[in-house]
Amino acid sequence: MVSHRYLAKKKLRALKNHSKLWRVVYRYVKRPRRKMVEVNVRKLNYLTKEGDIAVVPGVVLGGGEIDHKITVIAVSFTKGSLKKLEEARCRCVYIWELDEPPRGPNIKLIT
Repeated sequence: MVSHRYLAKKKLRALKNHSKLWRVVYRYVKRPRRKMVEVNVRKLNYLTKEGDIAVVPGVVLGGGEIDHKITVIAVSFTKGSLKKLEEARCRCVYIWELDEPPRGPNIKLIT
C-alpha cells in the first residue's frame, strides 16, 4: 500500500517548479510525520471566505464546522472532515489528484 504522503511528495516534486507556493508546500510535506501539519475544519472556516482555495500541506481534521463553500487541497482528510466539508458543499481534492496547480489571488496556504 502506497501512503498519501508518498504520492503527495511525488506529485509536488513535479509542481514545485510552477511557483513559490508549491515549493513551500513541498517543504512542508517533506518534513517528518511527527511535524506534519494538522488543520481543523474550524480553522478553515475562520481563515477562508466563499470561493477560496485552501492548500493544506498535511491532514485536515474534523473539529468544528464550516459555513461557506471552498475548495480544499490536502495530503489527506479524516472521515469526519470529509463528511463536514461535503455537507457544506465544499470540494475536497487530494494533492496527487491535481492535473494543473490552481492559480489566482484566492489561494491560501493554511498551516
